[in-house]
Amino acid sequence: MVLYGYDKYLTVLGWDESKWENGWESPEDAPETEGLYWNDMTEEQQAAATELCYFEYLWDGYPITEW
Repeated sequence: MVLYGYDKYLTVLGWDESKWENGWESPEDAPETEGLYWNDMTEEQQAAATELCYFEYLWDGYPITEW
């Protein structure tokens, strides 16, 4: 992730190396964006997610047949 510069986008989304490598044990430890819908994220978070090839329907978990 670091090699390609994706770490900066993941950081904006609340991820760090520990969460990436080890996950988390309780919901309180999850990245803040993990439970957010696209429209609940900040513009900065949406931009970071877009750089990681996410868009609203993919982030929100819509079935591909509804895209």
